[in-house]
Amino acid sequence: MNRIYMMAASAALLTTAMAADKVDFVKEVKPILEKHCLSCHGDTEKPKGGLKLNTKENSIKGGEKGTSLVPGQPEKSPLYTLTILPPDHDDVMPPKGEKLKKDETETLKNWIAQGADWPAGEVLKQAKKEVAVITPMAAIEGPKQIWKKIVGNNKITDAKLMKAYTDYIVGSPTSFEMLPIPGGAFQHSGIRSLEFT
Repeated sequence: MNRIYMMAASAALLTTAMAADKVDFVKEVKPILEKHCLSCHGDTEKPKGGLKLNTKENSIKGGEKGTSLVPGQPEKSPLYTLTILPPDHDDVMPPKGEKLKKDETETLKNWIAQGADWPAGEVLKQAKKEVAVITPMAAIEGPKQIWKKIVGNNKITDAKLMKAYTDYIVGSPTSFEMLPIPGGAFQHSGIRSLEFT
C-alpha cells in the first residue's frame, strides 16, 4: 500500500512540475517551426516529402514517410528526432541553412512530451526573412569615407610643404598615391590594388 501511495505522490509531483514549466506553443514552438520548417513543409502545393507542418492535423497526418508528430512521445516524433541528428547526417532537419539550437530542440522535445498542445485553428505561416534596408544616404557613406581619407582630412595647404605619399584604406588591400599640385591641394593619382605574393 505504501508503494502505491509513493508512486501516486511521485506522479502528482511530476505532473505539477510539468504543468509549471508548460511549453507555450504560440510563444515558443510556433516561431521555431515557422523559421526552420515551413520553407519546405508549409502550405504549398507540393511540400517536400508530402509533409505539411502548418497545422497540428497535418503534422500528425504526416507525409510520404508517415507521421511527424506523436503527441506525448518525442522519441517517436520525427519533428523532434530529425532535428537532433548530427549536422552531416543525410536525414537531419532542416537539411540546409541554420540548424536548430539545443534550447530549440529541447523546447520541441518538452512540448511533444507534454502532449503537443496546439491551439485549435492555429495555422502556421513561413517566417519572413529579414532584409537589410539600405537607404540612399547609407549607400554613399562608403565613398564619402574614402573621399575624406583621400582629400578631406588634408591639413597642409602650403604647396611648398606638400610631399607625395602613398596611403592605404584600412581593412582593404587598396592603396592610393597623393601628389601635390599648385594651389596648395592634393590630387590623387589613382587607386590601385596591392598584390600580395
